[in-house]
This record gives sequence, C-alpha cells and structure tokens, in this order.
Amino acid sequence: LGCVGFGIAFGLDGIILAIILVVVGVIVFSVSKTKKEKNRAIVNSAWNDYNQNRPTEAFVKVKDLGDDCPEAASLLSLMYYLGQGVDADMEKALHYAELGKKVDPDTQALYGTILYHKNSSEKERNLGIQELILSITRGSNLGRLRFGEIEVLEGIASENTVEKLKIAGENNYNYAYYLLAQIYLEGIGQVPKNEERGYEYMKK
Repeated sequence: LGCVGFGIAFGLDGIILAIILVVVGVIVFSVSKTKKEKNRAIVNSAWNDYNQNRPTEAFVKVKDLGDDCPEAASLLSLMYYLGQGVDADMEKALHYAELGKKVDPDTQALYGTILYHKNSSEKERNLGIQELILSITRGSNLGRLRFGEIEVLEGIASENTVEKLKIAGENNYNYAYYLLAQIYLEGIGQVPKNEERGYEYMKK
C-alpha cells in the first residue's frame, strides 16, 4: 500500500523510495528482535547463576544491560538492594527497580519498598505505598509482604493485613509468619491479641 501511495504521488521514484524504506524497516526490526532475544538469553543465564548462589557471575553478565533491558534491570535492582554480587547501593537499586518494574511486579514491590524506607519526603513515602498497592494488584507476594510489614510497623494492622501476610507466607515468604506472630502476640492495630495463634505462626 505504501508503494502504491508513493507511486501515485511521486511516480517510479516514489515506488523505489517506498521499497527502500520497507527494506530498512525490516532490517531494523530484525536487528532489534535479535538483540532482545540475545539479551533475554543472557538474563536467563544470569538468573540461573543467581539462583545457584553465584551472584558475582550473574552480576558480570547483566551489569552493562540494565539501562536497555528491563529484565536485566530487575535482577540488578535486587542485587544492589541485597548487596549480592556487588556492594549494596540503594540509589542504584532504586534506579534499576524503576526500569524493571514494568516487566516484573516483584520489582515494582521492591521499588515501592525502597521509596518508602529511604528517608524520603512524605510525597515519596506515599508514592512507595501506591507502587506497593499496584504490585499487589499484579499478583506480587513480595508486595503483600512489604505492605503488611509497613502496616505492622505503623501499628495499623487489620484483618486485611492478616490476609495479605497469609498469602505471602503460603508462597514461601516465611518472614510473613513472623509478622503474623507479632500481630497476634502483641495485638497490633485492629487485630485482637491471641497468644495461641501467635505461637502457631511463630512455629511456622
């Protein structure tokens, strides 16, 4: 259709120009797709290293990809946050979490957590809460854990807090059970004290 349009408007020269533009477009698209596939393979390999307790090797693989590859940024944000494979750096963790949050809800939860806790303004703390809420709507159990933790720290736990932490605990975040135990042993917020239930969660 482009060739026909250019042909009507500019004759043979227009058709030739349209063909050149199409070819260039196809080449650019192919190169971009190939680069994304290559980066995805590198990130998958880095995650494998990270999960096999080889964070230094993982960091080396993705350290130069973070600004151009959201999947790599997600892994970098976690490593800078925890200081695994590289020295801990909250500013870099925040930077990469902001880049990676669009492809991973847990990275969005990490972004919200850092914003909330980084001695920031009330505006940034509120933004952190919003990011955590959005991560939960995307299914992040890390978001449930960190949002519940904040409610415990602020003394505003509720049955909603309990439900979020139960789901996080059932998905291998055992720290959620510690928070639940704390809620029931102390009777935090709207949740009445229940030592028996608190001890049950402490055992978990």
